[in-house]
Order: sequence, then C-alpha cells, then structure tokens
Amino acid sequence: MPVVPGPETWPQWLGQEPADARQLKALLAPYPSEETVCWPVSPRVGNVKNNAPSLIEPIAMKPARWLVAFLS
Repeated sequence: MPVVPGPETWPQWLGQEPADARQLKALLAPYPSEETVCWPVSPRVGNVKNNAPSLIEPIAMKPARWLVAFLS
C-alpha cells in the first residue's frame, strides 16, 4: 500500500515542525485499504503531454476478452 501522509502530519513531513528520524519514520505507515478508492481512467493519463482535469474522471470499461471467456 502507498504511504499517504494525512493532513495532521504535513507540518512534520514537510519540515515546518521539527521532527527527528524516528518520528518521520513513524509517519511511513501504509494508507488504510478500506479508505482507498480507485476507478479506471483514460489511457491518456500515461502521456506526459496531457494535463487536464478530465484525466482523473472515471471512464466506462468493457470487460476484457479473457475475463468474459473465463466467466462463460
């Protein structure tokens, strides 16, 4: 799971408040999986030339052929 520091830890993480190595290491906890949300996005996301808010909007996906065959 990725590390996503919560807002309450930002001052320490960004160096605005003093923190030693032990305190900073304690902030490196995985983000709770039950709070993680994901959805399919456009393949345009993979091109660095693209930069638009629409890139993070969910897209409709057709089931993969192998999945359809597997479920049949």
